[in-house]
Amino acid sequence: MKTPYPVDVVPLLQQFLGRRRTKLDHPLRAMEELGIDRPAFLRAVTLPEVAPDGATIDDLLFPYSTRGEMLRGMLAAGEGAGLVEERNGRFHATAKARDHARRLRVAAGAHLESLEPIPLNELARLADHLERAFLASAAASPQVPHAHTPRAFRYRAENGSTHPMVVLDNAVYGLWMVRDDCHVAAWHGRDLRGPDLNVLTYLWRGEAETPEGLASLLGHDTRARVDAALVELRARGLVEPEDPLRLTRRGRSERDRIETDTDRFFFEPWPDEVGAEGSWIRDRLSGVNAALA
Repeated sequence: MKTPYPVDVVPLLQQFLGRRRTKLDHPLRAMEELGIDRPAFLRAVTLPEVAPDGATIDDLLFPYSTRGEMLRGMLAAGEGAGLVEERNGRFHATAKARDHARRLRVAAGAHLESLEPIPLNELARLADHLERAFLASAAASPQVPHAHTPRAFRYRAENGSTHPMVVLDNAVYGLWMVRDDCHVAAWHGRDLRGPDLNVLTYLWRGEAETPEGLASLLGHDTRARVDAALVELRARGLVEPEDPLRLTRRGRSERDRIETDTDRFFFEPWPDEVGAEGSWIRDRLSGVNAALA
């Protein structure tokens, strides 16, 4: 599709993913049965999708974090519940975890099919538009380390219902995975490390003015890691040398270009006729999200 891109759709994708299962009680009941918390449960039951052949800690680490302690704690809890096993430094989902993943998919599918947040004909049209956008963008998705796009195809392989809410869920999840890969492609070639980019992004958004403020936002990184990122970014002329923390003109330009490239990689493959419906997609997806709140 051609510019201007419907960039205001992007935050709505994440919002949808955060809301579409909020009233689903199956995870809570499963967690009580297993005696583990939500992060450990979700890490275990999504392991078959994320890493069907198992993965190391480094494979599983969030790309912008340098700490594995939190992840190790989740995996240890999963091992204690019989959901995860470690073999030769790789973590695998057990048959028990795969069964719980199947049960979660069935419950989530039934939950989605019970919803009609906007009229069914509009929901079907919205799902079709975003499904076409996903298929086009996935076909052109950049090749990056630990790519997320393959997860989208494993996810939808287990959610094959043609109900519009399920189709919409598959499409939005897929688009978000593609967006992740597009973002990594946009910054990976700029000689930036993931944790440094995370700090750069928070400053770009104006969400912190002190190292302490950054550390409180970046709960998965230590204060020492935040300080190291600031040293690196200042050495590259991307952050002002003195507090309060501010991006330099060069730093803002660099982060702007990363966002522009992310949008281009993500939206350019969309069919023109889908892109032309950008305002309609935004309005209807906003309506869906409002109804799910």
